[in-house]
Amino acid sequence: MALGVEGLRARRVVTKTVLLTVGTLGFVLCPTLLYQSMRAVMDIGGACASGCPYEISRPCADGVAWVMPVSIFGMVISMGISLLGSFSEGGPKPYVFAWSALF
Repeated sequence: MALGVEGLRARRVVTKTVLLTVGTLGFVLCPTLLYQSMRAVMDIGGACASGCPYEISRPCADGVAWVMPVSIFGMVISMGISLLGSFSEGGPKPYVFAWSALF
């Protein structure tokens, strides 16, 4: 078979399929969040700051400070989940496009 599922139990195939789907959806969601938070920073001039003792000329938009790191680490975690869900001898391998999707 093209998916490489010969000799695997049905439960294992379903588990790998669910992991692959969840990892791929997470990997699609995280760059989208990163892009949206980057656009929020670019809309106010490309630089922002918050919480330092000096005068802040442009405060960051709400949520930017936590969305960017969470989305970056989420991409890495999603990629690991996708790797766990990929079949060894065939099937879709969406992690191949990860580097080009990031940049």
